[in-house]
Amino acid sequence: MIHIDKQSINEGLLQSYRQIFISSQSFQLAIGALFYNRNILMVLILAGMSLVQIWWIWFRVVYSRAMIVDFYKYNMERRFDSHGNEVENNKHGNYISELCYVRNRNIRLKINKKLNICTLRATRFKIDLILPLIFSLLWGMMVFSNYFLPG
Repeated sequence: MIHIDKQSINEGLLQSYRQIFISSQSFQLAIGALFYNRNILMVLILAGMSLVQIWWIWFRVVYSRAMIVDFYKYNMERRFDSHGNEVENNKHGNYISELCYVRNRNIRLKINKKLNICTLRATRFKIDLILPLIFSLLWGMMVFSNYFLPG
């Protein structure tokens, strides 16, 4: 499969993951609203589950997939070796893998600097960081107002 196909597939996955997480958080907030001022324990449990989903699953999955999209967008699999050095004709076939790019921060930063790319560009910053922060803030406000300002 050529890198354009891999980029398209991974871009589609990234968009799907975003949609899934935004929908699930919206649904969970709606359920939390049903229990508002009725059952603080249920609101706390929902908030806890939602915050785990946001920061342990959503952020990590979406951020990693965005890096993989960049990996194929900039054709890194054929431009860099496993140490992050740019190569033209790699005789040894020691190309970087997407797993190495995603998991090895030092190599990723080295390559991104060479390509002059920022992982969290404006749209990604808003959707992949600000939006989870807003959902977290909403959960915090719901728990705070439900617990400290009972109606």
